[in-house]
Amino acid sequence: MALSTDPEAGHNYGLPDSAFREIENLVQLMQAHIHAISTNGKSLYGEFRTHKPPLFDGSTKPWVAES
Repeated sequence: MALSTDPEAGHNYGLPDSAFREIENLVQLMQAHIHAISTNGKSLYGEFRTHKPPLFDGSTKPWVAES
């Protein structure tokens, strides 16, 4: 998986190394998702939705969110 060829892509802009690594990991996950969409024509989110997960109503009550 190729990362950006932007010359500033390797600069961490003063972020701690661990935070910068996490940002790089997030970029790689996003690129993998884009690749998955382009290879099978179906998004990962669309595939997830086919399993009909329960909808969250936005409640702030912990026992409601947990169930």
